[in-house]
Amino acid sequence: MIGVLGLTLWGTALAQDVCPERLDAAGFKARVEAVREPVAFADPEAQRLIREIEALVPDCLAGPVETEDLAALWLARGAFEILRPGGDLEKADTRLTWAYVVGSSWAYDDIYGPQVLDRFETIASQLLPKGTLDLSFPEGVRPSAIYLNGDLMNRTGPILMSAGMHLVQWQVGDQWTAQLVPLRENSRLTVGGGLPTEAAMQQEQSGTFVAYDKKKDRNRGLSLTGLAGYGGTRNWVNDGTMGYVGLALAPVFRAEVSVLALDFLRVRVVGGWTPGVMTDQAPLFTRAGLLVGLHLDAARKWEPSNTRCACRRVRRTPLHSS
Repeated sequence: MIGVLGLTLWGTALAQDVCPERLDAAGFKARVEAVREPVAFADPEAQRLIREIEALVPDCLAGPVETEDLAALWLARGAFEILRPGGDLEKADTRLTWAYVVGSSWAYDDIYGPQVLDRFETIASQLLPKGTLDLSFPEGVRPSAIYLNGDLMNRTGPILMSAGMHLVQWQVGDQWTAQLVPLRENSRLTVGGGLPTEAAMQQEQSGTFVAYDKKKDRNRGLSLTGLAGYGGTRNWVNDGTMGYVGLALAPVFRAEVSVLALDFLRVRVVGGWTPGVMTDQAPLFTRAGLLVGLHLDAARKWEPSNTRCACRRVRRTPLHSS
């Protein structure tokens, strides 16, 4: 049975008078980018730069940040402890774990070299412990958007996650609130200021938990596609000859809704409209009209290697020598 640990959740609603600076996604990205080179050279200035960013997270974030930038911050902090003389390797492993939990193997940045990569791969090859985040808000509070580690969520309630530091952000009206959640093994933490959800209590009693798959959350909802290829046929009459077949490119405005998302199957309903392209000079055309379809996508769940991670080797901008 999962025990409930009384842990401090770091974060409050944004308050301008306590924030020397408020960072939006672009500002956060720029700050994180600025520490990469100092960290790679083990410049003591890197520690000050990282601490300045960490002091602004989460209270002074003016909106959701990108997943890769949050992972890059934790990675930079861990890498600095490895690369600087006398660094704290225990703290390094903790931050590298946070980076891996948030960004998976893609969180690694080749700028930090093989020494950091070796420790990161060791962490990535391990089976990480789990805990439960229970997203719950007070009665009458309905966030218009909820982000977990930079990913847009479309549900509340209990989510089984790897233990580590998680950033939860939500918007009510014009106000953003954020919490850093230190999730530990076999713990259940309620985030959002509400009471534990009934689903979370039932899962705890039954010992059955729902794992979080951010791909499922991203696949649900509405998406639009711009230009696409479209073909058709037409009985073309020219000097008594019929039966020409033509193909053309036309703008297709397509909407897609995922109605079912499982590890092995996804069902999508697709609809669209094209204004069509016609010509009287050649058998090339598409007809204006509506497009309707049902897509079934089958996939086998992929498990990463237990010994090596598919770490990203090139990321962002190259290192510049001074």
